[in-house]
Amino acid sequence: MPSLKTRFLQLFVVALLTAIAIHWTISAGQTTPDSVAATVPLLKQLETYDITTDSSGNVVSLTLRQEFSNDQNLMIVNGFASLQRLVLMPVKSNRLTEQGIASLGGLTNLVALQLNCGATLPDGVFQGVCNLRQLQYLGLTAACPPLAELNSITNLGNLVELRVIECPNFADHQLAGVTNLTKLRSLVLYGTNLSKGATNILHTMTSLTNVDVRVR
Repeated sequence: MPSLKTRFLQLFVVALLTAIAIHWTISAGQTTPDSVAATVPLLKQLETYDITTDSSGNVVSLTLRQEFSNDQNLMIVNGFASLQRLVLMPVKSNRLTEQGIASLGGLTNLVALQLNCGATLPDGVFQGVCNLRQLQYLGLTAACPPLAELNSITNLGNLVELRVIECPNFADHQLAGVTNLTKLRSLVLYGTNLSKGATNILHTMTSLTNVDVRVR
């Protein structure tokens, strides 16, 4: 049996996590017991480096590693009204869908989204991302959307920075679509399928102040 000291520490940790969960839930305007109970199990599993809070304890940045990047957890994340930056690492087996991404639509403070995958994104996920029209930053690292969904990036009219790394689906046609993003200031493209002629497309993007594009 655990010692009295160990048991006390366990109870203290549970109480602390519960208090944090209640604070986050109240900040988001959701105070039902069900909301608190749903949040605590996720908090227990995340590492401290996965969560960044502001001076008031509100969540401003969150990373959901592969095992946590699913629809169920995004419904919980939807309660973090203060969230500004979210990193997802979706894989097909984790049940992340377009509907799960859509649940983030009410997070008006969420302006930065990073997707790290290592494979093709599950169908519909990128389509859902491109409906988050408040986004100012989008990063794709080895997270390649299905070709049919890539054109949806033109929906992100508020995008200021775009980073696409190791996405062979991204070619000249997709870059031409990016020219419609008139607020774009920073563009980083590595490991794509851009041709040498893509530099001609870049010349039309006069709003850019930072360009780091490598062609094949």
